[in-house]
Amino acid sequence: LTRPSAYLTAVVFSWDVMEPLTYFFGGFVNVAFLMYAGLRKEEFDFGRQYEDWKLSGYDSICKSQKFDFSRYHALKEYVNRLE
Repeated sequence: LTRPSAYLTAVVFSWDVMEPLTYFFGGFVNVAFLMYAGLRKEEFDFGRQYEDWKLSGYDSICKSQKFDFSRYHALKEYVNRLE
């Protein structure tokens, strides 16, 4: 985000034009995070969001391959009982 705003400030526009844009963009990001926290009733955590993203990708891959979770968990319990 720094490179495009630096390019726009130095080459395309002057700071007089870019200052309000960066101010409003920063305000928009703050409002977006506040809305997220208000709707989900929890703080934003990058680690947890990454885990959620990874699990959603894992779920979509399993659905596309028709992976049977109930059979997997049954086999996993069976192996644990054998140990």
